[in-house]
Amino acid sequence: MIKQDKERALPVSVIISALNEEHRIQDAIESARRNNPAEILVVEGGSVDKTYEIAMKHADKAYSVDHYGLGYKRAYGVEKATQEYILTLDADQVLADDALKVLIKELEEHDFTGMQPTLKSMVNTTYWERAMGYNMNISQDKVLQTNIIGTPGLFRASILKKNNFDKAINGSCDDTDLCYRLTKMGYRLGISTAICFQKHRSTLKSTLKKFVWYGEGDCEFAYKHPERAWSIFTHPIRNYIFKKTFKAIVNGDFRYAPYFMLTGFVRHFGFYKALFKRLRGNYTDSRIKERKTSTDF
Repeated sequence: MIKQDKERALPVSVIISALNEEHRIQDAIESARRNNPAEILVVEGGSVDKTYEIAMKHADKAYSVDHYGLGYKRAYGVEKATQEYILTLDADQVLADDALKVLIKELEEHDFTGMQPTLKSMVNTTYWERAMGYNMNISQDKVLQTNIIGTPGLFRASILKKNNFDKAINGSCDDTDLCYRLTKMGYRLGISTAICFQKHRSTLKSTLKKFVWYGEGDCEFAYKHPERAWSIFTHPIRNYIFKKTFKAIVNGDFRYAPYFMLTGFVRHFGFYKALFKRLRGNYTDSRIKERKTSTDF
């Protein structure tokens, strides 16, 4: 286990929400430990593998909750956090060694409420990993303001505890909902020059399942915020099938155009899938329902 310098620890609570992540979660915890935060908390719910046992061994505290929804886990972790700043982290993400210091510095300098580090690919071996890596902002040399940040996200704890993640949210729109509420209240969000490495889905099957899940999250967000329903409904068409595909073609990266068309269509399909399920009274997202194989996500 990586040793921690308690005297020089940064006033950050790192919260990792997990579901069947036994193959990835130790890397995430150790990357956080190298950044020397005051505490690392893991909130697990619904896992059928050794996620909780690994978390118990390597994190400062690990909690196993009965609710499998992502929003519940995030909110639960925020409630347990004790530090001035809170960083949400996923089990498939690895922080660069100086990421927390840079995040805190830039958040304070620009008076942001929350900041997301710049994401870079951890591995680019398969076509699906390379395509998702191409989709990301892999070079960021200045701080940018934005309306939506994802995970990882560093937040001021005082504000996040008052405007916590929605415990009722099951799927992928937990951070979209949070950011939408924060920006409506006038809080500012940004993208940092700090680096976090992302482990992408490496197969066609896992990529498709991930984007179906994103589409289900879009539907959940649309139900909660009907004034944004049309925008979120058309997002996969506008941004993936048209904008990103066109950009890839213009840049001469023709091999990635099919990826954006496919994932845009699949994400849009995920919206319909969730909509039909909701009309039948089923509000469970696919990641929870298929949690026995959710390492594919």
